[in-house]
Amino acid sequence: MIPTQQLQQLKQTDSHCKLPIFWLGTWALSGFKYGKTLRNDAINLIQKSIDLGITAFDTAPFYGQGESDKLIYPFTRNHDIFISTKIGLRWQGNSVVHAASPEQLREDSLNILKTHSIDSIDLLLLHWPDPSVPVLESVNALHDLYKEGICKNWGVSNLTQTQIHVIEPLSPHVLQQRSSIFHPFLGKDMQNTLKVGYSPFEQGLLLSENKPSLVGKKDIRNRNPYFKSKEHQDWLNRFFSLCAEVSVPTGVISFLWPLYRDSLDVCLFGARTPNQLSLLTETLKFSNTLELSFSDRSNWDTLLSSRCGRSLWEHLQRVPTSLSFS
Repeated sequence: MIPTQQLQQLKQTDSHCKLPIFWLGTWALSGFKYGKTLRNDAINLIQKSIDLGITAFDTAPFYGQGESDKLIYPFTRNHDIFISTKIGLRWQGNSVVHAASPEQLREDSLNILKTHSIDSIDLLLLHWPDPSVPVLESVNALHDLYKEGICKNWGVSNLTQTQIHVIEPLSPHVLQQRSSIFHPFLGKDMQNTLKVGYSPFEQGLLLSENKPSLVGKKDIRNRNPYFKSKEHQDWLNRFFSLCAEVSVPTGVISFLWPLYRDSLDVCLFGARTPNQLSLLTETLKFSNTLELSFSDRSNWDTLLSSRCGRSLWEHLQRVPTSLSFS
């Protein structure tokens, strides 16, 4: 089963405060701009995740133009699950536009309540800061929605380090940021805030040696700068080789490294078929064998370095400089 923890940073008082350390993201489930995903596979994946103990899911009305929401919200009727959702981005035809003014954020949050017949949103996040709206203005609007009870918890995602400093006095309940071997979590020193790292596999790049060549021309992953960076690809080729030498799956290291390096509270990952959950079960088995504790990671340095061996461990310390996203 998935390890859980009491998440003191969340303010709601119901049982959801005890949540799994691993959450499932639903972006790829819609198949929109991410390669086709069969609906039955997506539904079976969600059910299998719940059976494994994943009771927290990340979505957004933006994902698949609402298709991801249509997949996950029906499960709330028969299961006690926690849903994190994000607002601040909209589709305008086939184009993505920012929409994070206070009026737009309120409109989108009320639409979520109405569309899915819920009284309050478990966790509401600013998806991306809007270049045309001061970030503090957007964040204050989310805080107001929380005070009104429209959401039980609120937070922010994809902020720059400067923006994190600006909004820190408001003490958001959650900070969600990219976190992978290639991309360190920004804001890990933020106090009294749940730190949720997403995309540990860099959209599959850290799992397959030939991933860049397998991505279609219209795939959203073409916007990921790591797919085109020769420096990161060279590092990655050596990474695959070293993992093979010590019989440690690249996916297991990709899962555990951000939790270790960035001291994350939650690792948010994506999958598209039930079979892909085997990587999570493999990671948990690996962790149990090494006796890695998710509640006390003080000895992870010793345990992981011993299992990885000197060459792989040193290679993990020499990751190329992270790249920026927009």
